[in-house]
Amino acid sequence: MSICFLGEPLLRFSTTNCKLLKDSINFNLSVGGTELNVAANISNLAAKPCADFYTVLPKNLLGEIVKRHCFKNRVNLIEGKQTSERMGLYFLEPKQGNKMGNVVFDRKNSAFAQSQATDYEIESKKYKIFHTSGIAIGTNPPTILNLVSYFFKNVNSDLYSFDCNYRSSMWSAQEAFASYQKLLTTAKINILFANSWDICQILKLTNLNIDINDKNQFAELCKLIFKKYKSLKYIICTKRNFKSNTETFGYQAMYFDGKDVYESSERYVATIIDRIGCGDAFVAGVLFKLLENSSIKEAVEYGLCCSWLKHSIYGDTLNLLQAEIEPYLEFDNSKLVNR
Repeated sequence: MSICFLGEPLLRFSTTNCKLLKDSINFNLSVGGTELNVAANISNLAAKPCADFYTVLPKNLLGEIVKRHCFKNRVNLIEGKQTSERMGLYFLEPKQGNKMGNVVFDRKNSAFAQSQATDYEIESKKYKIFHTSGIAIGTNPPTILNLVSYFFKNVNSDLYSFDCNYRSSMWSAQEAFASYQKLLTTAKINILFANSWDICQILKLTNLNIDINDKNQFAELCKLIFKKYKSLKYIICTKRNFKSNTETFGYQAMYFDGKDVYESSERYVATIIDRIGCGDAFVAGVLFKLLENSSIKEAVEYGLCCSWLKHSIYGDTLNLLQAEIEPYLEFDNSKLVNR
């Protein structure tokens, strides 16, 4: 069985040589977009096509770049009817030293953002998992909320997965989480990628003092949201435990299964090559293992390992085979050389 995705591909333009975005004339180009990143990561881990990616592309050379990216990464691209010639873009100024990174989106009125349910023909085959995210909805709410709801209703799948993935540069928290509330009410979402802050926004508990790393607080909030949305099976998140006076941080994952919270082992991140796509690598690792019928505990540990490795890989995708992940599962051998 395979996994079904709905989302918007993006072209990423990254500044070079530590230059500021406003001073740059040369950029590195790569293909991204959160749902496509997850789809590509899973197909690469499997070393075979196992991901169907529904989207709409402009019929020009920018769309051709995405098609070639999908082909290279074993992703089965299923295009809806094209009504706009725009490709979604974003510009990245990476974090440098003490200066924060900066992302500028240019995706308004893109081909995907203008698409509607009538533009797609959903295949009748059975999927193991259907997955999308809040970033897809944020491209053009409520139009894409209706589209996402249509896919949740009409895709034949064993499990339905949603990643909140809120981005303040796209829309307000009030608008985003109102959309998530509607989706959770109407769609049978089983796997929710969300931290304590996300859950508070969904439940409108905005007056609480939130510590997204607090395991006990996460457990109590998960119990509340499970009572309201009966289809939920798992809520999953990652957390970073920063060490004092250093950028090194401990990296962990947590999940709630309706009864208890499980906390993963801790991995340490000292050097970051590229932050983009680390969350997508985590989601991909979790869903890939669930596709293989692994336990949720195994899936979360595997997802954390994938995300941890992604910090050391440039680009939007993890681009590793399962055999390349396995040496890192039991211990940190990042200082060793594979001979």
